[in-house]
Amino acid sequence: METDGLKERVGLITGAGRGLGKGMAMALARAGVRLALVARDQEALADAVSEARALREGDAVVLSESRGK
Repeated sequence: METDGLKERVGLITGAGRGLGKGMAMALARAGVRLALVARDQEALADAVSEARALREGDAVVLSESRGK
């Protein structure tokens, strides 16, 4: 998959704590996308944020918001 066009874009992912949302967040992080991640489960969100930061090269900009539990 060609991802050069995504580098330094900004992506907002809801449901980033698990499942498809998390999978999409990790794929976009690998492509160099700056991410804003949102999930209801704060622990799962924290794990996803850590993983995304580890995958993204350079100046990782990952925002997170947990609403709910």
